[in-house]
Amino acid sequence: MLIRLHEGPLLLCSYTDQSRDWKVRKGMTFKAAHGSEFTGYGLFAAVSFDDGKTWPVRRLITPGGPERTVGGIDRHEFTLSNTMAEPQGYLAAAQTRDDRIQLLSSKNHYVFNLSWLKQLPPAPAASAAADAHLKIGAPNETNEKAKSAPVPTVQPVTKENITIFSEPGRYGGWPANHGLWQWGDEIVAGFEVAWFKHPVNDHAVDRSKPFECWQARSLDGGKNWKSKQPRGKPRGIDDMISQFDEKPKQASGYQTQRE
Repeated sequence: MLIRLHEGPLLLCSYTDQSRDWKVRKGMTFKAAHGSEFTGYGLFAAVSFDDGKTWPVRRLITPGGPERTVGGIDRHEFTLSNTMAEPQGYLAAAQTRDDRIQLLSSKNHYVFNLSWLKQLPPAPAASAAADAHLKIGAPNETNEKAKSAPVPTVQPVTKENITIFSEPGRYGGWPANHGLWQWGDEIVAGFEVAWFKHPVNDHAVDRSKPFECWQARSLDGGKNWKSKQPRGKPRGIDDMISQFDEKPKQASGYQTQRE
């Protein structure tokens, strides 16, 4: 998952190991405070300030603290700790107006900002009792937004769930397989629609019936949405947007330009 942040750098979020190799995982070396290093496993973020030539900032996406079990993709569970992060899942992200990065995996919602990514974590051995929060802002941060209260990584303290698709007998899912675009208050998300069927050991879909690619669009920052199946195969984001009833707004470059 790769986006450009409001501040200018590129943000890459990925995993240290492939899920099929998790039992023989090798992990990745991360820097910690006071010049120390440790091997971390799972979800991490890297930041480039020169358009991808170098990636000097690299941090494991975990709130730290003692080991505990957390739910993940497809009802799987994983261990979260100072050195262990989520091992697999589909990723999507956007940066909101307060400059916080909202990172979604297949199950969990992580919230942090650039200041937190640049701040070196304590050495794992010295942080076993660390609070399970990402502290927004480095110690000497002067930006008032970056000084706000700690934000939990796995689930925000406050959030609002908005339904973007609901039809009787249908099943909507897999938005991370399709993508999300944002230009200020305008957001477009792709997802897949199937026919509902009570599951046995599978998703709640009827695999004997066709799956359809749909898009949802919001013009007010995600509060209200319109969803529809596009006609034919869209030839890009502009073609996809033009099929909605409203006249498309000019791209602001909030996350990316339509290309």
